[in-house]
Formats: sequence, C-alpha cells, structure tokens
Amino acid sequence: MIRALHLFMGPTQVEPGCLSCCVYQNADKSTVILYMEHWSSWETLAMHIQTTRYVQLIELMEASLETPLLSFHNMQEARGMEYLKSVRGGLPISSIDLIKSEEK
Repeated sequence: MIRALHLFMGPTQVEPGCLSCCVYQNADKSTVILYMEHWSSWETLAMHIQTTRYVQLIELMEASLETPLLSFHNMQEARGMEYLKSVRGGLPISSIDLIKSEEK
C-alpha cells in the first residue's frame, strides 16, 4: 500500500495547485497510513478529484484491509509563535524558556 501511494504521489505533486503530497505510516501500527495532499485552493482540489488518477486513489483506498477514513480540511488562517506566546500568557513555552526565566 505504501509503495502504491508513493507511485501515486509523483504525478499528483506536479499537478497545478498541488503544494505538497505526503505519506506517513504509524511506527507502532503498520496498518495505519496517512496520505495527505495540500492544495492551493478548493478549485484546484476539485480539478484533481475529477482526474482518472484520483479514481485510482479511491480504488486503492477501497482495497485496504481496514475501512479508510477520507476527510477534507480547509485552513483559513495559520498562526505562529506570536499566537503561542499570547495563548500561554507569559508562561514559558519550552524548558529552555523556563531555564532562562529562572536565570533572571
């Protein structure tokens, strides 16, 4: 299954709008696989879903031993370190920050 997903990734990654494509396998449960695609827009994803190659991906998923889970997510906003700091409200973010605050 992993090999087949890797073969599927190559052509997908060069499609217009594909930002990334990854396959992950759980180290503890080798039957747990995550296949993830990141698209520039819903429109480019929709074009991808209409391809023959996508039908092949669905067929590959249907051939899996366990029932696959298929989901689509939309990230409207990305936040970084400033958000983390604001949520932590001045609390140390890591052990290094904790040590630094204790040194003061």
